[in-house]
Amino acid sequence: MNTENLLRAVRPVNLLIPRPGQPESAEPKFWAMQLAGLHCNHVKKSAKVLRDARKRSDQPIPEDVSLKVSSLHHGLAQALGSKSFDAWRYTELELIDFLQTRGMTRPADLISWPRMFSSSLKARQVSDRLFNSGLPMPERIFTGVGSKFFAASGLGRYDMHQLADGPLYSDEARLKWCEDRANQVVLSLEREFDCDADAPDFLELTGRDLLLHSYRFDHIAVAFNLLGDNLVAPMQRPPEFRLYNASEDELVFDRRVFDIFRQEIERSESGWVDIIPFPGNDNIVFLKEANGAFDWVIRDQRDEVFTGNPYHPFFKSHELPTAMKESRFKAHLYFKTGEWYERLEHSAETRHYAEGGTVAT
Repeated sequence: MNTENLLRAVRPVNLLIPRPGQPESAEPKFWAMQLAGLHCNHVKKSAKVLRDARKRSDQPIPEDVSLKVSSLHHGLAQALGSKSFDAWRYTELELIDFLQTRGMTRPADLISWPRMFSSSLKARQVSDRLFNSGLPMPERIFTGVGSKFFAASGLGRYDMHQLADGPLYSDEARLKWCEDRANQVVLSLEREFDCDADAPDFLELTGRDLLLHSYRFDHIAVAFNLLGDNLVAPMQRPPEFRLYNASEDELVFDRRVFDIFRQEIERSESGWVDIIPFPGNDNIVFLKEANGAFDWVIRDQRDEVFTGNPYHPFFKSHELPTAMKESRFKAHLYFKTGEWYERLEHSAETRHYAEGGTVAT
């Protein structure tokens, strides 16, 4: 594999770089640039894409100091943890040697998996937890990619009713039925015709597996976050749930399901990635799977490009009333660096309900 392909990005990676040429005393403004990868050619391509995007169809690229090619290269290199673009060229050679030494041979998306649906983590979640949370760097993170708990689809409480001798009307009854068959295979599944390439050919599910599949969209989903140590190893902090305005009984049941989930993922290697910082660099961390697949995240990266016009290209910005444009607050949150966005969002929602807010408000 050539080095450029080895260092390519496997998902959209958007980095914020200060716009060159702005006064130091002014509130900083940023360019959001989509990074094609870690190779110097990827950096050059990213700068070209931004310049082309700022060009009007009937005019040449504006000779704006903030769009100067060398300055954009320099800004991206700094976002990658290097002093300059020239210095990054040497770092790139060290990076190749680092990957080969650590057995990282195949770029892959180890953070999100289509079969996980809404349970997937976001790259920004991982980045913020590693760089902006102030918490110790974990040894491993469970992202769920490739795990059997997310490999099957379409399973749920109905399957328990079909397999049980009689109807299971309550969560307690369903949990007991599954726990009584915790390590017993209760369902065997062959690969479905519409499965993606990463799905296994055959699955054998125990009672516990079926329980976790049945509750993945509610009771497990609220725990599938990086706020505490729910998905990291070693687990040194109590679990945190993104569950609001819930009764004590709901919290107790969620904790029981989570405890089962945590026990099961700790018994398996699938779905876990090793966290490997790049020596001498504070802005890049690599994620590694046992089979040589690897991924990476950058400090303050974003999952998508910010646009003040969410209806582009159907409407131009000047055609929209102000109420339909993205708010300045959303822009502030997007371009604010150093924030742990998941914690900020969770704290805001917790406070909303603690002060008497409701779902309707």
